[in-house]
Amino acid sequence: MLSNGRFEWLQLVAALALSLMLAGCTGLAGSKADSKQVLAARAEARWAALIDGDFGKAYGYESPAYRAVTPLRLFSSRFGSALRWDKAEVIEVLPDAEGETAVVRVMISYTTMDPAGGVIEGQRPVDERWVRTGGEWWHTNLN
Repeated sequence: MLSNGRFEWLQLVAALALSLMLAGCTGLAGSKADSKQVLAARAEARWAALIDGDFGKAYGYESPAYRAVTPLRLFSSRFGSALRWDKAEVIEVLPDAEGETAVVRVMISYTTMDPAGGVIEGQRPVDERWVRTGGEWWHTNLN
């Protein structure tokens, strides 16, 4: 049988261990939410660069693996002038269970011309793939 002082000491240790575990779980939930906010901010910054036509800056948000095989000139050539992006807003961040990849749903507002010369304004959601490499989130076009 445990003495009264020893039993109280074990209770204190158990309570401390439980507190630390719960604090750790809270930290994990907080870090996951923080990671989603960081990712949303990076996605919006990437789109701000695209809207401004700053393809060099937008290229900086591409994954290191993508940049290793795709030069800036080729990246920039993907964007024509037939469509103008007006606004981009992250509407959802969907990370995988491990928190290493995510789909970011962005609502894009745009303006384009129809064949008769009229203006068409539209809006559509775009799902983007992002990957975490080296502790940082990167947009990726690679599978």
